[in-house]
Amino acid sequence: MKSLISKKIIGLKNKITPKGVILLYHRVAEVEYDPWSLVVSPKNFEAQLIILQKKNLGISLKKMAERLGQNKLGFNSLALTFDDGYGDNYSYAKPLLEKYAIPATFFIATAQVGQRKEFWWDELENILFASPLLPDRLQVRVLGTDYFWDLASEDPVSTMCQENLKIWHYDAASRNNRQKAFLDLWTIIKPLAPNQQEVIMAQLRKYSREQPREYNFPMTSKQLLEIEDKTLFCLGAHTCNHPSLPALSAENQGAEISDSIRTLEDLLSRKITTFSYPYGDYNQHSLETLKNAGVSYACTTEEKCVFKRQNPYELPRFQVKNWDAEDFEGHLRVWFNTLFQTI
Repeated sequence: MKSLISKKIIGLKNKITPKGVILLYHRVAEVEYDPWSLVVSPKNFEAQLIILQKKNLGISLKKMAERLGQNKLGFNSLALTFDDGYGDNYSYAKPLLEKYAIPATFFIATAQVGQRKEFWWDELENILFASPLLPDRLQVRVLGTDYFWDLASEDPVSTMCQENLKIWHYDAASRNNRQKAFLDLWTIIKPLAPNQQEVIMAQLRKYSREQPREYNFPMTSKQLLEIEDKTLFCLGAHTCNHPSLPALSAENQGAEISDSIRTLEDLLSRKITTFSYPYGDYNQHSLETLKNAGVSYACTTEEKCVFKRQNPYELPRFQVKNWDAEDFEGHLRVWFNTLFQTI
């Protein structure tokens, strides 16, 4: 009986407590592979925006942060964010956001801006999933240690293998050795410094004849300026090279943060006050560096609601996946009506 009463009290308290929801997107596109569930199709993205418009949801992240600082968060505040700076943010997300007049903040990995190449994790996916040239025994040397994967039993161009690769996501069991090699290599590469990551990718490229896929390229400086010119949108920093910040030395971590902020400030001729952590990874040095750089608020990838005592440098976000209108509305209902932390 006590348990039932407690649940009812918590449920009521949750419904009457002001809260915010920050949505995390990465891409709006049609792609061949999506192992990390980062891509929302233009059709589903538009369906999601229609839901938000009907529910009168969608304020800027800046406005949410201001309300949070004034202890005036209000009820059911929601903001949209995009990480990394993919070109499809400009080509597909921007026009749809303008159509439905919904604000968004785009966090940019500045070293990639204007580069006609893929982010390393997309290139890794292309090599492991699409290339028929990988050896039966794949060998990669990382910081003096050799790693091996047995790929002899698989034909990457077979219909079954490709179907498995196209529908597979990281949180499902691996269906073949290429998926396992992909996850292993991603885990190995992620914490390394950018120059060390490039050494590994150079080893893998010799096995592939796959060309960089233009639909994976990042935005250009011109595109960033066009986004910045719209009152609906804001740009924020996301480091230079998208590293896992805690894996870097204090000096290199500081450079990744401050240099990305400076690059955007030089491009936009304004102060950058918002940031998001690559992979959601950060530590105390990250927080201190952001404060010293004049950043006012920063986003994580922790899936929680925003409540009134939220640390502005640890704003949580919910990742949005390729959901249709019904699934998206269901997730909104859960996010706004479920208590994610003690108030």
